Amino acid sequence: MRNADRKSVRAARALLEQARELAYPVSVRGSCGIGPRTPHALRTALSKLDEAVAVCPNLPEVYVERSIVRADVGDKDRAREDAQRAFELRPADAHSYIFISFCFPWPERRRILRTAMRRLRGSPSDRVSLWRNLLYSYWYEGRFEEQVREAKSLLGYRKRVRYFQRVDLDHSILGSALEALGQYEEAEQSYRKGLRSRYGANLASNVVLARVRRNDFQGAEAALKTLRIKMPRDLASLLQASILGLRGERASCSPKTLAKATEENVFGGVGLYAFYAAVVLLRMGQGVNARELLRRYVAHIESNPREWGITNRWEVAKAKELLAD
Repeated sequence: MRNADRKSVRAARALLEQARELAYPVSVRGSCGIGPRTPHALRTALSKLDEAVAVCPNLPEVYVERSIVRADVGDKDRAREDAQRAFELRPADAHSYIFISFCFPWPERRRILRTAMRRLRGSPSDRVSLWRNLLYSYWYEGRFEEQVREAKSLLGYRKRVRYFQRVDLDHSILGSALEALGQYEEAEQSYRKGLRSRYGANLASNVVLARVRRNDFQGAEAALKTLRIKMPRDLASLLQASILGLRGERASCSPKTLAKATEENVFGGVGLYAFYAAVVLLRMGQGVNARELLRRYVAHIESNPREWGITNRWEVAKAKELLAD
């Protein structure tokens, strides 16, 4: 690379960092890289990225970033053009390909991700990251059987190359797809395999719920007895009380545990554990509060049928049954 080329690359990357800080300041980014998206900040960031393209027109990461910002301002067509240009320039990292894929329909996403897997063949971490995003694409199309096959292939690849970093995530994806197909016993097996990995403790509740969802309340109680040590204390207490409630027995929880389970989430509604809190409230004789919570829960979950409506399918059906009594 000539000195002039190196200089233009450095200048473009400096402009790229300025644009990122304008659009999504590091100081306020969340775990998903989400920051404030004020129109003025995004317009200024776009200007910086336009300048970076003019300085160095063959740097793929600039097109990736401009694609993200253009999508955020609603310019979907030009965002897709930038993503296509970035793809043609062959980025050297998995995250760039993942962001590129976001601009396209599901089948095209999968083509991009599979191409990236071939291009980045030498890195197990990159391959796993790309493969995992490919799995998600099947979920949102409701193609759960294909998702199960791909997840099993991914786990087989991990075993062959002996790469197990965050393997719990892939067992979780496989378990969720199996649950979507109503295969709860197989889902539990996947969760248990993930549970044995370094970061798998978060799957303990999945094991218990896989038994609840096949109406095996006694089995759920037995699983909870052995796995509660891996769960937050409040969650274990809530599940224990709600399983009793689902069996038609009296149940109770501390006000603190119930309050935590019924807090509004970042999406402005109540999540999965609000259902289990409502079951406990019913068995505590607080029918009015329980029914109001069940109605809020059902409304919120049904606002996202492709995701929560599938993962919470059993709970929503049970909530409607309880409301009908």
